[in-house]
Amino acid sequence: MDYYTLRVSNSDTIRFSDGESPFSGWLPVLSDYYFDILKRIPAEEFKFIGLINDTIVISEPFVYTSGKCHIVKI
Repeated sequence: MDYYTLRVSNSDTIRFSDGESPFSGWLPVLSDYYFDILKRIPAEEFKFIGLINDTIVISEPFVYTSGKCHIVKI
């Protein structure tokens, strides 16, 4: 399975390395790396895409903003 997160506003593709998930078997959508970007705007839309054999099997929208020190899913 391949997966990535797409930042809808500018089509930025966000990929995670193996082992970046904090829990085994979980797929990360976004990380606190985006905190500095999100603290300047009220909310941002992202789309999680999951593929099996180059076919999209998951296309799930998410909206994030920044909290006091971490990103927050709305």
